[in-house]
Amino acid sequence: MIANDTFEMSKIKKDKSGLPFDIWVDSVGKDRNIGYNSQCIFIIKDNKEIGISFYGEPKIESGAENLKSFGEIDVNIIKDYIKTHKALFFAHWNHDIDDCEISIAMILIKKNPKLTDDKAIEQAKKFV
Repeated sequence: MIANDTFEMSKIKKDKSGLPFDIWVDSVGKDRNIGYNSQCIFIIKDNKEIGISFYGEPKIESGAENLKSFGEIDVNIIKDYIKTHKALFFAHWNHDIDDCEISIAMILIKKNPKLTDDKAIEQAKKFV
C-alpha cells in the first residue's frame, strides 16, 4: 500500500470482523487509477502488510516478503474469509456499499455466521 493511499483506505478492526487482525479495504475501489488497481484488501500485523486479491482465487498481490510476520495460518484465515465473503468485498469495491456499511455487514456476519453476504448488506444499509 502506498503511504498516500492510506487516506483512501478504511480500517476494519479485528473485533468488528472476527478476524485475528485488522484489515484495510480500498475506499476508492473501482475508481482507483494508480498503484495496484486490483481488487485487494490489506492486512497489517507487526507493522508489516500484505495485499491479498479477491478477484478470482485469493492470492498475495503485494508484501510477499512479509509472510513470515503473518504465518501460513493467518494468511489462510483471510483467504478463506475472502472466498466466503467475496460478494461483500465486491459490493464495496463497486461502491454498492460504503465503508460504514461493509463494517456493519461484517459485524452482522460475525454475530450470525450463517448470514449471507446479500442479507448482511441489505441489513447494513438499513442502519445507515
